[in-house]
Amino acid sequence: MNNEKKNHAEGFAGLIARLERKHKRYMNRALAAEGITGVTYTYVMAIKNNPGISQERLAEIQGVDKSRVARLVRKLELGGYLSRNLLPQDRRQYSVTLTDEGIKLYQLLSDKSAEWEKLVCAGVCKEDLRKMIDVLKRIEYCSQNKNSFTEPVNRTDKILTDKKNEKE
Repeated sequence: MNNEKKNHAEGFAGLIARLERKHKRYMNRALAAEGITGVTYTYVMAIKNNPGISQERLAEIQGVDKSRVARLVRKLELGGYLSRNLLPQDRRQYSVTLTDEGIKLYQLLSDKSAEWEKLVCAGVCKEDLRKMIDVLKRIEYCSQNKNSFTEPVNRTDKILTDKKNEKE
């Protein structure tokens, strides 16, 4: 059993989790003078790549709840990095777009992240990196199936879910 735990910790999920934490730590240190944290990176990248994205869609892309997105968006808005506008088709939702300062922040974040990638990938050839990124994109795509995360994991969970549905 101990070997199973060790193998799981060394599996791709464990490795990705550790790399993500190390990337955040690097970005936090690199961005401390700006008053920005490393977690800001993925949000700014998503907004840059999807100008006018709704906060709801941003939450979906990031895989977090809407309140978390709302807090970060508010912080970025107060910092002058993005603008928020009501969506004409649904006046309960906001779209977000980077301002000129937000574009500068995007460039800073991109540069710092590229520095980190250069440091940690120094011993890996470009072809291996390309293959790894391709495989990770396919894994991410497969993980997009939200139903697979909400369906019962085992028979007991299924029974509990069925009983709950019967009551409703």
